[in-house]
Amino acid sequence: MQTRHVVALAVGVLLSIPRAELHSQQTDEPRADQPLEEALEGLSEIIASRQRALGESTTIGVAIMDARSGRWIFTHNPDQSFAAASNAKIITASAALDELGPDFQFRTELLAESIDALGHISGNIYIRGRGDASFDQAEMVRLVTELADRGVTRIDGGIVVDNSYFDGENLPPHFDEQPDEQASFRAPIAATSFAYNAWTLRVRPSLSGAGPARVNVTPPNDYIKVVSNVSTIARGRTRLRMETSESEQELVVTISGQIRKEVKERSFRKRVPNPVLFVGTALRIALADVGISVRKTKITTGAAPESAVQVAVHQSLPLAVMIRGMGKHSNNFVAEVMLKVVGAEVMAQGQPATWENGQKAVQHFLSKAGLEPDQYRFENGSGLFDSNSLSPRQLVSVLQLAQSDFRWGPDLIASLAIAGGDGTLSRRMSEGPVARRIRAKTGTLDHASSLSGVAAVDGNTPLLFSILVNGFPESSVGIARALQNDICEELIRVLGGR
Repeated sequence: MQTRHVVALAVGVLLSIPRAELHSQQTDEPRADQPLEEALEGLSEIIASRQRALGESTTIGVAIMDARSGRWIFTHNPDQSFAAASNAKIITASAALDELGPDFQFRTELLAESIDALGHISGNIYIRGRGDASFDQAEMVRLVTELADRGVTRIDGGIVVDNSYFDGENLPPHFDEQPDEQASFRAPIAATSFAYNAWTLRVRPSLSGAGPARVNVTPPNDYIKVVSNVSTIARGRTRLRMETSESEQELVVTISGQIRKEVKERSFRKRVPNPVLFVGTALRIALADVGISVRKTKITTGAAPESAVQVAVHQSLPLAVMIRGMGKHSNNFVAEVMLKVVGAEVMAQGQPATWENGQKAVQHFLSKAGLEPDQYRFENGSGLFDSNSLSPRQLVSVLQLAQSDFRWGPDLIASLAIAGGDGTLSRRMSEGPVARRIRAKTGTLDHASSLSGVAAVDGNTPLLFSILVNGFPESSVGIARALQNDICEELIRVLGGR
């Protein structure tokens, strides 16, 4: 999830400025010998028109660069600082790719001190993660299956979650600005994470069309206890209410209300308050499913002893693959875990990684793009809340660095959503010459909208761009996005897209 709030906009407001008005002076095709700067002069009128619609309190920043020459071909407030929202993920992804390499893999392992001839582990089983944000139910099954294949049938101790790769600060910087928010986009971070540290409650009508509704939680675990008082109805409105309460070893979820028999499903997706219990209970269930019993039921946390040896291991997909999911779908959880992993690998020097380590690692990377620490603010990896201040020129400079470094740049560009194709741009710029010729990262917060990426037409120079809009009324987010779309369409027109 990329936004803190979803804001609706009436169609009449969104269409209040016709495209024809914006481009009344720009109907001719650009000449082949026309300088890009001259061809893009119409962008000033596009910006001015949308500025009038957005209001005087709105600030617009634009920077556009010729990727091959490094020449700035259009700017508008290029050095002003903006809340860039999820465009911060461009920096997180770039720093991770540059510092770790596209082939970097994340590891989750099971450790024990000994396995006897009968397949018994006399002590504890330890699950230790090294920042694999993608570790999920399927990978948990593969991990315990490997343990069962070694002949293990019983664990005489308990399950211990080893989070020693990170420190104990699970909430990223600024996430405490919305302390009551339980949605999954605000999930806590841990070195040993499971299923994005979020769970989904699904409510379905009974198969008979009457009586208690069907309720289940995914992924399966017994940390979350569900108390359901939902009935299936033939008439009336579907009304559901969910409440949660946390105790030392479980999260109690109470769901009440009614669901019409014609409704396919209603679902709630929430963050877990305790990542240790979440992954620990998931491991306990997975072990039981492959016939391995655990004598002690209480889940604890602690570092595995030096004498413990690896008895099963799971390696993630390469970083370049994980970056795509983060960028295209603006996954906040992956971005924050990645920030801490970069800190662990670059700055922590074998100690538990801190948020400060991650920030310093990004600072080291940004210096390669010519950004000095006093010129920007970058405090968490996702861009959520009041966490960053960046200029359009700075974001384009990072894209330029990616474009010029074949070791990791292509993977960064491949992680950006494709206009009219996939991710957060699947429904934007989906028709005409612009479709599939823009790759960009979106970003939305209250009063902030951002779009930064690459515009390209076969055989012509790619253009790198950043369009940041801040300070507009909540009801005008659609106009801010329309401005970004207008500029991208103009870039493709000038590049000769047909």
